[in-house]
Amino acid sequence: MGINAPADYQPIALAKLFGGSELIVLGTIEGVGDDSFTLRATEVYAGSIEDAPVEVRKYADWTGGRRWSAYRVGQTVLLFLRKPAADEKAAGDYWQIRGFGGEGEMPIDGGAVFPHGLNLDGFRRQIFKVDSGELYGYRFDLDTFTSALKGYLSCFGSPQQAAAEGIEEPARECADSELASYRATSALHRYLASSRSRDNQVR
Repeated sequence: MGINAPADYQPIALAKLFGGSELIVLGTIEGVGDDSFTLRATEVYAGSIEDAPVEVRKYADWTGGRRWSAYRVGQTVLLFLRKPAADEKAAGDYWQIRGFGGEGEMPIDGGAVFPHGLNLDGFRRQIFKVDSGELYGYRFDLDTFTSALKGYLSCFGSPQQAAAEGIEEPARECADSELASYRATSALHRYLASSRSRDNQVR
């Protein structure tokens, strides 16, 4: 099982990961197969699922990225997922982890979440021992990170609507006062709000 990534691959920005994922879930791996794993979701932040395990295609290690440790039952992860494109259906109709660098699969360990494979300007990236493995990325308190995620989705709308309209991320839906409150919550909240402001200026 391999991965086909372009030579000029650029990591997904965190704001685009939040705003452009069809399904965002937190849960525990309860089954591991050759090419996929099943996740029992405990929180659903975007999208909807039946009351059944989520079937997800495994991230395949390659020269530009590797998973922090082998898949095993009991691991807790935060997933940012998409459905496969039409030309990928032959690989199975599993949910797909977003990002060639595995950006869309973040381990949860000791009350913290560890984003990796992406660049967060202003935050310190380092090597962490996580879940019996090693990861080069960032560490955030899980409550702070999920607060930033939920607030971002509330302020900037539905990923499903964005996908239906063929855009990478939804438009802003919150008032100036709500955005100001969001920005004041933490450095991560402020970074995400500023990321959107920079994107809008570029456009």
